[in-house]
Amino acid sequence: MIFYLFSVSQQEMTNEYRTMRIKLNDLAVELQKNFTDVELEENDRFPGIMKDFLVKSLHKFEELQDKYTSMEVAYKDVVTYYGEDPINTKPDEFFGVFKTFITSFEVCILFHSLFKPLHITEFKLCFTEIKK
Repeated sequence: MIFYLFSVSQQEMTNEYRTMRIKLNDLAVELQKNFTDVELEENDRFPGIMKDFLVKSLHKFEELQDKYTSMEVAYKDVVTYYGEDPINTKPDEFFGVFKTFITSFEVCILFHSLFKPLHITEFKLCFTEIKK
């Protein structure tokens, strides 16, 4: 999971989040401005579909806002817990330390599993030499 966190840019995510909010607000303004108190053609479904889309999207965006706020709070808490400054420490820098550690640890486990049989054999040879 840390690898996925490391590969996500907080700046890109924040920019997309803000853009989404702006575009949803623009859509609401456009629908209000262009499709309120206007006589439409009988089979023109565009305003109804877009209003329905806007209502659903705003609901989903509210959920996203809650998750985004929770994410920011959790990030600040964990960075502070490890003694870093949450304002000046970027997520890729912070989680990069864990990524490096986990990668190094996995390499060590691999080497240990590969060389353990050799060490056991060496130990047995040494032990039998000592017994003689």
